[in-house]
Amino acid sequence: MKIGTTTEVRVESEIYVAGQDEFGTDFTAESYHVGVFFLDGSSLRHKVNYDGAEVETSPDGFDFFGDVREEAKAAAEQLATRVQAAGAINPDHWYEGRTVYGTPAYLDEVALMTPEQRAQ
Repeated sequence: MKIGTTTEVRVESEIYVAGQDEFGTDFTAESYHVGVFFLDGSSLRHKVNYDGAEVETSPDGFDFFGDVREEAKAAAEQLATRVQAAGAINPDHWYEGRTVYGTPAYLDEVALMTPEQRAQ
């Protein structure tokens, strides 16, 4: 599937819970993914997430978290560069992403919502 030159390919990040530390507290980490954004506000998101925390379990059963954000972000940026250079994607590796607020795709999505969904 050709993505054209007017689309934007970029790396985005989000926070996720990587596990719990020895005190039972959630350990939050950053994950990276590649998105393709079209002029109408629709987007596609690559199926692979690059997690920024490496989880290791001690012999005692406690999880420890290593910071691998730099490596994760670099891997996502490498994929984004390859996609941009190719100018095309394989739809089998992508799914529909969020729409961009205020764009025609977003307004179309909102028009299909029930009043209860819009209130959330």
